Amino acid sequence: MRIPQSIQWRIALAYILLILTALAVVSIFLTMDGQANNSGQIIRSTGITGAGVALLSVVLAYLIARRGTRSVRNLIYGARKLAQGDLDHRVPPGSSDETRELADAFNAMAAALKRMITESSAQRDHLFTVLATMKDGVVVIDSNGNISLQNPAAEELLGLELPTNSITRFVEAVRDHELNKLVTDCQEKRSPRQLELELSPSRKYLSVIASPLTSHTSNRVLLVIHDLTQARRLETTRREFVANVSHELRTPLAAVKAAVETLQNGALYEPDVALEFIDRANKNVDRMTWMVKELLNLSRLETGETALQLESVDLQHLIMDGIEIHQEIANEKGVRLFADSAQPELKAIVDEARIQQVISNLVENAVKFTEPGGEVEMSMFANGNEISVQIRDSGVGIAAEHLPHAFERFYKIDRSREDRGMGLGLAIAKHIVEAHGGHIGVESQEGEGSVFSFTVPLDKSTLSS
Repeated sequence: MRIPQSIQWRIALAYILLILTALAVVSIFLTMDGQANNSGQIIRSTGITGAGVALLSVVLAYLIARRGTRSVRNLIYGARKLAQGDLDHRVPPGSSDETRELADAFNAMAAALKRMITESSAQRDHLFTVLATMKDGVVVIDSNGNISLQNPAAEELLGLELPTNSITRFVEAVRDHELNKLVTDCQEKRSPRQLELELSPSRKYLSVIASPLTSHTSNRVLLVIHDLTQARRLETTRREFVANVSHELRTPLAAVKAAVETLQNGALYEPDVALEFIDRANKNVDRMTWMVKELLNLSRLETGETALQLESVDLQHLIMDGIEIHQEIANEKGVRLFADSAQPELKAIVDEARIQQVISNLVENAVKFTEPGGEVEMSMFANGNEISVQIRDSGVGIAAEHLPHAFERFYKIDRSREDRGMGLGLAIAKHIVEAHGGHIGVESQEGEGSVFSFTVPLDKSTLSS
């Protein structure tokens, strides 16, 4: 807005009237004193003088009025700049005390507004950063059931694919009856609600807490989503492990108990029979000892308590030892177990006993899941600063859903078979290889066999010899 010109002209008119009044008074005094002989000349002179003074008064009055309204125009311009987002604009101080105080108050207001907006923006950025890095999902649903806020974790957990700059209803984005009912109940009853559910087809287990964000004008709902999938799977694995260990321990314990009872009932006095039952009891005790040893071994590897005895070892020798150890079992099952005939002579910096355990576990696993008439082949080759060892079988293979969990402890890939193991062999192999700075993996297709491979550090001195 601009200061109306009428105000400026009123000020000028006041100055004109003041000057004319002064001229009239002067003329009256001059006439009364009789100092002028020619009254016409006096009047003419007075008129010219009055007109000049009046014109000068108008100009001066206009300049004074314009100067007085300059501060107001500066304030108006400053307000427009603030409205446009220029928070750094400041109004220059006026010439008078009043306009100077007004300009100072305006500038103080602008500085306070900038500080408040800066702090608000910083808090908003901090909130968005926290939401973006949270593992728990966060969703805010407004009174109309539309999604007004969601973080990346929520998008991943719920499988949300929201179009940019568009309004999406929660019931359309998440087609789960239980979850939608949870939101509806929270809005209607205006009290927190909690639910654990399994989303399909993603097979994710979620814990969802719905909290009302009520006010006089809105009835929003805050959803906090926690992923329970890993915890549920771990709990299932632990339960299966406990059941498996209980079964494995119950069988040898029952055999030992039967042997002891037989000896107590008189077999102790028959040397041949007594030796047979003592041998059975001894074998079952050895079996239980082996299970406990495997558990302790895995625990030490996971906690890093096992120190490696590193030395230069001929891997060809370890591969042949692995074949020799399992050759009898392979022959009994009708599985051909052999090594690649074109094996290079390579040495690795490893703990011989530990790597022998890795090879033994992988070969035993390959023979176990290969049908009669199949074959298991071992090979190795240098790959940069590492040696890669492969165990290839023509067995039943591994389903795609099992591959990510193949090296987890207590995880048994084929639970339908009469497998007496506890699902620790591959987990132990993984920890041993990683302790050497290598990596282990598997490639497989169900019904087409598997290829297990691991790497260990190469002894470079063997390449030049």
